[in-house]
Amino acid sequence: MTLKQRVYQLVDELPEDSPLLAEVAETLRLNQGIGEALDDVREGRTFEAGEFTKRIEDRWPRKTTA
Repeated sequence: MTLKQRVYQLVDELPEDSPLLAEVAETLRLNQGIGEALDDVREGRTFEAGEFTKRIEDRWPRKTTA
């Protein structure tokens, strides 16, 4: 039995409400997000921290007290 087949079998045997299954799903979601972020870096779809701060402050200015 290959590793891939064994993993399928183990996941298949887990109940739908298994905390382990939820953890696996969260890990997969996190890994996908990291992969997308790395793609953004490779493709130059990033900006410096200062630019980020400026964009946030432009979009949501701080409220001043009267």
